[in-house]
Amino acid sequence: MRKLLVSTGVFIMTSLMFAIDAAAQEAAGPQGFQLLKEKFIEGDWRFMSIVLVCLILGLAFSIERIITLNIASANTDVLLGKIEERLAAGDIEGAKDVAKATPGPAASVLYEGLRNHAGGPEAVEKA
Repeated sequence: MRKLLVSTGVFIMTSLMFAIDAAAQEAAGPQGFQLLKEKFIEGDWRFMSIVLVCLILGLAFSIERIITLNIASANTDVLLGKIEERLAAGDIEGAKDVAKATPGPAASVLYEGLRNHAGGPEAVEKA
């Protein structure tokens, strides 16, 4: 996904630079930022299409992140309840399995702590 976004960004920036170069060669007037500002004010379809593509890519990236983060999050209270049940029964390996099978960052932290439980509280904190 990142490679796609980077290559699209490079393509957009290259297209923008060629559009600015072509416009600068046609009108030997303003250059640089002033030319970019004039193109934005004019609202030419070529320039505005680049703006539209950037808008669509930004929205797509934002929506993808929201969906990914919502899927990755697990109900922490339920996870802690399952792990506490296993630990109350003395089943440390079972608690590790529950933490390992659950997606999300909280489960990963709990798994690392359970994995290093033999080293004492300091080893668990370092994990």
